[in-house]
Amino acid sequence: MARSRNTRRPNLKILILCEGKTERNYLLEIKHQLPREKQHGIKIDVDHFKRNDPLNLVIEAARRKRKAKHEGAPYDHIWVVFDHDNLPNRDKAFFKAESNSIKIAYSSFNIEFWFLLHFQYSTRQFTNGDDVKEYLRQNFISNYEPGKTRLLPILDDLFNTASNNADMLRRDKQRDINAGIQIWNLNPYVTIDELVKFIHNLR
Repeated sequence: MARSRNTRRPNLKILILCEGKTERNYLLEIKHQLPREKQHGIKIDVDHFKRNDPLNLVIEAARRKRKAKHEGAPYDHIWVVFDHDNLPNRDKAFFKAESNSIKIAYSSFNIEFWFLLHFQYSTRQFTNGDDVKEYLRQNFISNYEPGKTRLLPILDDLFNTASNNADMLRRDKQRDINAGIQIWNLNPYVTIDELVKFIHNLR
């Protein structure tokens, strides 16, 4: 008789769909930091979608959500990860995510600004993603290469600083929000720290 396979479902199933490879690789590093016994009980799919503008990212996440539910293995949590980076349809992506109960981990101007917050508090407005990367290289991570540099050994011990700086930035930007500026147009602004905290809390 053939040996039956272990088909036990994980206790928690999570989808994280990323705009870029830098985001994907960074979040995979954090995922792999989870204790091995936790990884057995939690299934975290971290993926990069080739049609990576914000709206198509949310549309794809919603499609995968429906597919998983239809197959009887629904996701418990779904996140999409994208930047401002002057990408189109950010507003539509936010609205569609909300209507599909999908959470957004957002970085403005780009994810490198979130990395920057590990080293200093800043409200500097960048208008070009390459400028943020160059600032990061010149001041903090001299060998930084998007999608290639292993970031966790550099950033992990500085997470609490970055988290506090992200909270402070959101407080500082509340006046702009109250004045009618939408989150997707704020510069700078981040919520990606909320996703990192979410994964940390799985430990």
